[in-house]
Amino acid sequence: QIYDESSGESLSSTTGACTLSQIN
Repeated sequence: QIYDESSGESLSSTTGACTLSQIN
C-alpha cells in the first residue's frame, strides 16, 4: 500500500487494479 501525500489518497494494488481510497 502506497500513500500519496500530494493527492491525499491511498493506492492499493492488491487485486491487480489500483484502488483509490480517500483519506481526507
